[in-house]
Amino acid sequence: MDKINVTLLKNIKIAHESKGYSSNGIRSCMRAIRSIYNSAIKEDQSVPIKNPFGHFRTPSQARTKKKPVAKIKIMDL
Repeated sequence: MDKINVTLLKNIKIAHESKGYSSNGIRSCMRAIRSIYNSAIKEDQSVPIKNPFGHFRTPSQARTKKKPVAKIKIMDL
């Protein structure tokens, strides 16, 4: 828990961006980390000195472009 800080979160974001992940994928990863972090706080019944997610903004969620499905694929179902 002590190792999760703003610097770590920024490094994770940069690593995912360098691999070509979309902002939605990065956002999903950050939500999972935040969820685990918050669950750990609830289980320990302790309050951290600083919450790194209060100072780190997740990337904004972009709308996913809708892709048409071919009629043949629908007929095969």
